[in-house]
Amino acid sequence: MPSQRTSSRYKYTGKRRLYVILSTLFMLVGIGMIGVATYEFAYRGNDPSQLIWVRPGEPVAPAVADGSQPPPQAQTVGTEPFRLVIDKIGVDAPVSTYGLDENALPRVPYDADLVAWYDFSSYPGNGENAVFAGHVTWDGDAVFKRLGELETGDRIRIQREDGNNLIYEVTEVILVESGDPTARDWMLPAGEDVVTLITCGGERYLTDDYIGADYTHRQIIRGSLIAAA
Repeated sequence: MPSQRTSSRYKYTGKRRLYVILSTLFMLVGIGMIGVATYEFAYRGNDPSQLIWVRPGEPVAPAVADGSQPPPQAQTVGTEPFRLVIDKIGVDAPVSTYGLDENALPRVPYDADLVAWYDFSSYPGNGENAVFAGHVTWDGDAVFKRLGELETGDRIRIQREDGNNLIYEVTEVILVESGDPTARDWMLPAGEDVVTLITCGGERYLTDDYIGADYTHRQIIRGSLIAAA
């Protein structure tokens, strides 16, 4: 069974501010991830054009000249003691913990085969919404290339190193536009033990940032815990 890692990830400080944060970050970040409302707004370098959010009391870094994210940084593979396994689409992937970068945006894996679990969501098996993300393409096909093939009733497993598993059944398969304000709701507490998997979907188009491309939609998969063995 998963360790009962506890967290204060869901200490939301105000519904209106939460929804603004979720909506903004969902539109800005490549795979549509969000942050947490335990952060607060601040101006980077006292520049009103660079509105960010930080932990209360955390120093605010100097302004970035063009407001862009820094180049990709190396990531550690497999920092969590479990893997994400989806037999139907051939996924058996290491999972690493990701949070926010120095620009207060959610980090994304710079590895085609790595799945991100976000530490602003619930730890798997702790009774709430555990949020994961991975790429569809990253210099070729990536870990969630076939995520959109999942259907209700399919199984998702969190497979621990000790051989124990959490088994989730897919309950919802959703494709939303990247700017759809309802998309943020999938990152919120669900009131039950679920996993939410997110990747890109729809049509690919080129961008002028260092990543070079994005997608018109986000593919969202929700699964509910049905067994622990």
